[in-house]
Amino acid sequence: ALPAWIPIMFELTILFAALSSVVALFIATKMPSIDPPSIDPDLTSHKFAIFIPQNDTGYDESKIERMFREWGAVDIKKVAEY
Repeated sequence: ALPAWIPIMFELTILFAALSSVVALFIATKMPSIDPPSIDPDLTSHKFAIFIPQNDTGYDESKIERMFREWGAVDIKKVAEY
């Protein structure tokens, strides 16, 4: 017969492995954030944004800004990448 503590230790090992995996996931993804970064607080209610990274192929700032102005963009903001 197995000693009584072996099944308990096995179950605790599985429990702590699962919990440490969840904690590692939160640490690696920096979740949940107390103050998440937001470009504009109105984006969650009545605005939307299009993010175009500068390292994108064919990126031309003046051409992109002119194109969005022609399409009726109300506001164009340049933001730092985070």
